[in-house]
Amino acid sequence: MGFLEAGTPLDWESSQAVLAYVKGEGIRQLLHLYHLNKDRQDADVMWGEEIEYSLVELDSQQRVARVANYADHIIDELTVREGMSSDDKSSKSDWRPEYTNFMVEAIPGSPYNFGSLDEVLEIEPSMNLRRSKIAALLNANQRLVSLTAFPHMGVKDFMAPPTPPCPHSGCSHSVFLPDAIMSPHPRFGTLTRNIRDRRGAKVLILVPLEEDENTQKRSQWDLSRVRGELSRYEIEKLSEQTANPLRNYIYMDAMGFGMGCCCLQVTFGTPDVTVARYLFDQFTVLAPLFLALTASAPFQRGLVAATDTRWDTICMSVDCRTVEEMDTIHKSRYAGVSLYISNEEPLAQRVSEYNDVDVALNESAYQQFVAGGLDPILAKHFAYLFIRDPMVIFSDKVEMDHRTNTAHFENIQSTNWNSVRFKPPPPSPDGTSPSQIGWRVEFRTPEAQLTDFENAAVAAVVAVLARVIIDEKWDLYIPMSKNDENMARSSQRNAVLSQRFWFRHDIGHNTSNREYSEMTLNEILFGKALLGFPGIMNKCKEFIQREHEAGKCSAATLERLSEYMAFIEQRSTGELMTTAGYLRQYLKSHPLYQQDSVVPTAVGYEIADLAAKVGFGQIHIPEILGSFRPSFRPPPFSIPTYPSSPPLSPFAASRIKIS
Repeated sequence: MGFLEAGTPLDWESSQAVLAYVKGEGIRQLLHLYHLNKDRQDADVMWGEEIEYSLVELDSQQRVARVANYADHIIDELTVREGMSSDDKSSKSDWRPEYTNFMVEAIPGSPYNFGSLDEVLEIEPSMNLRRSKIAALLNANQRLVSLTAFPHMGVKDFMAPPTPPCPHSGCSHSVFLPDAIMSPHPRFGTLTRNIRDRRGAKVLILVPLEEDENTQKRSQWDLSRVRGELSRYEIEKLSEQTANPLRNYIYMDAMGFGMGCCCLQVTFGTPDVTVARYLFDQFTVLAPLFLALTASAPFQRGLVAATDTRWDTICMSVDCRTVEEMDTIHKSRYAGVSLYISNEEPLAQRVSEYNDVDVALNESAYQQFVAGGLDPILAKHFAYLFIRDPMVIFSDKVEMDHRTNTAHFENIQSTNWNSVRFKPPPPSPDGTSPSQIGWRVEFRTPEAQLTDFENAAVAAVVAVLARVIIDEKWDLYIPMSKNDENMARSSQRNAVLSQRFWFRHDIGHNTSNREYSEMTLNEILFGKALLGFPGIMNKCKEFIQREHEAGKCSAATLERLSEYMAFIEQRSTGELMTTAGYLRQYLKSHPLYQQDSVVPTAVGYEIADLAAKVGFGQIHIPEILGSFRPSFRPPPFSIPTYPSSPPLSPFAASRIKIS
């Protein structure tokens, strides 16, 4: 979830008195950080990943799955145990709260060495360890899953302990989600309330519904209206009478629907600010591809969506724009990147060609950044972030030393949730020297996968891509308008096979061939012979082989990365399904499904049960994993075998193999 500060938060009305001051100090803090770190060179850089898990509770009598809203207690206990452990740092883990109190963010206790490909061997065991540590604290009827979206989020009786929503009080005013769904840290409730107050209405989440033959025959759509007939305020009013105010759309009205989704994020340290800016740009082009590749969220609020990912839901769930701002600010504060930021060729002489979308700027901030020593390209990036208001200001932390505290900058930075994030170093304790941590780039689009094998494969492949991009100076630039199209396409149903993405024909350094066209995901990753394009994964394979031949990576690493890339290839060809594709197929072929776009409660139960078991390697789903057999390696303490778990339903048992 990002930056967590403690203190007494101001409501939206009270924050108006200090809003301009906080933004001004944020600018000042950033400029100080930049000048302290702009010339730094870091020889040994690190990287890391973070995976978000969900806690669920299974009621085997009623065959109902509920989110288990106890993550704060689990995190407290995990933190205490880590502090008491005598294990070395590599065996420890860090734990963070997320927006919803059924989610746990799990981070390796120590980062991986970016300069060593052999470090990828540590990813999957580390994920095994973190999964096991959490699960070891759960009750007999509780489960841990790495499921991107809980299928029945917001449906009656979806949460344990049971808590009704409060549509006319509290922070969210949701007709579906109680405020108790949020983690208890004051930031989350304040962020929710202030976004609602700033926009003058609840958040409006409208995800296209996938209609089936019996969908419109159901009475739940009787009061629904056509989109365009009602204002956001009228939709909100109608939602008090029907859960489905708009025909052909899944309606949701709270931040928790988006921020309650789980993902995998990977962050890389870089040698200097120039490399960080360049890597940010290249990752921007890759971000939609990995969203499509990891698509895992076909069900929203108990209904079947016409999209496969969390992305649009989460973008709309934190959209603070007023009606008037919609015409000038074209994206939510959670969205795809809007500007490339490198100060080198090939962008420097083609800025207008590649940054070809209309972007609103905080002009005052832009002038201050330029006057403060930022080049116009980087100044524009930060001025774009500063069109947003800080949403959580703590009354006792308005005044601070801009040299040692960057909370006001982070207030803006951490609530611009873009597909890739450019991260300046944190402040040092004395505020007069560079900090130990340097410039970083965060890759943010991948959705959480069901197994540690899949999540490790995605993290490892992104890490190899980062190495090769930097070493070989790839040129992936396409116009930002085309990248926006790629982002939109990446969430479409079965985008891996149904969509084509804009991509360069030649990605070599200093190439004169700047042509680009639409390609399938498999062609981008593994080559298109007609264009003479080798594919970015094949170029990575060549790099790994050279490293191995030079004695820079082990045979075990070569074998593991070959396995991960083979898995990615089979998914890109459709030989293996995405999680979203599998879940759709599971539902459509289930005897309880009524061809009405509704996910039966018992099917949601089975999905949660399957997700828990496949995560621990207790069952195998051939459609997702094929011949790849994740070898779950538990740590030297017991993990739950779920002895009280009832047998799989006959239908579920027919779909999987017991490991």
